Amino acid sequence: MDDLIRVGLRRYQDKFGKNQAAEGKPDYADAFTDSMIFRWDSQIGKGPESSYMQDVTGAKRKHLMVKKSDAETSFYYMGTCDIISAVGDKKMDNNGKMKDITKVTMKMHQPVREDLLKYLESNLLDEEGKAV
Repeated sequence: MDDLIRVGLRRYQDKFGKNQAAEGKPDYADAFTDSMIFRWDSQIGKGPESSYMQDVTGAKRKHLMVKKSDAETSFYYMGTCDIISAVGDKKMDNNGKMKDITKVTMKMHQPVREDLLKYLESNLLDEEGKAV
């Protein structure tokens, strides 16, 4: 069975150039560390034992799709990947309650194109919503 993993990168840069979570959004740690490794925090409430994460980790083939922000409507196909770790953790939801999540590290089967990585990391918004 194949599984599509869809991730929206929700972040902006503060005045010190540090990536931050977008206003009103939980602080997810979704990012490529290089062209082969992607780190992803599952949605809040999707711990390792959830049926969603069981489907993701149990899928024979995993396809990663990423969009730059919630403002974009299109996802970019990154390719197939393997999950090299999936660890349970907790994250605070918008109501201040700690909920289960899964911190996932994926390794791509092929390197992601450099121009696509640069695009996904470019034009982050500052705290006022202006491109940096």
